[in-house]
Amino acid sequence: MPFMLDTDSCIYLINRKPGMEPQAPLHDCAISVIVVGELEYGILKSTRPKANRVRLQNFLGSLSIYELGEAEALAYAQIRLALKKQLLGRNDMWIAAHAIALDLPLITNNMREFSRVKHLVIDTWLDSN
Repeated sequence: MPFMLDTDSCIYLINRKPGMEPQAPLHDCAISVIVVGELEYGILKSTRPKANRVRLQNFLGSLSIYELGEAEALAYAQIRLALKKQLLGRNDMWIAAHAIALDLPLITNNMREFSRVKHLVIDTWLDSN
């Protein structure tokens, strides 16, 4: 079963931060085009954009990138309506919608926020020790 990675999980994996224990090889993982946009933004505002771009390209070459479609748009609308005044960030709602529409578990370090989204299967690869 493939996994969808949230932006924060990607950053941990790219930077090889301690505490992140992948439960699957990267070739079994995917990310939303929304996550690609967030990672690109991080590169643009970084102090080492060239080096970070190379690292990102190497990382992206290991996994699948999913585009948005009508199913994701409907899932986004349903999430936004369900959460009403307690919305997640817009990008997080799109990422959650993408995972729901593709029926993929979302791997995130932001369990508290994403746990508010009904029908979203979430997990973390952070070591709890």
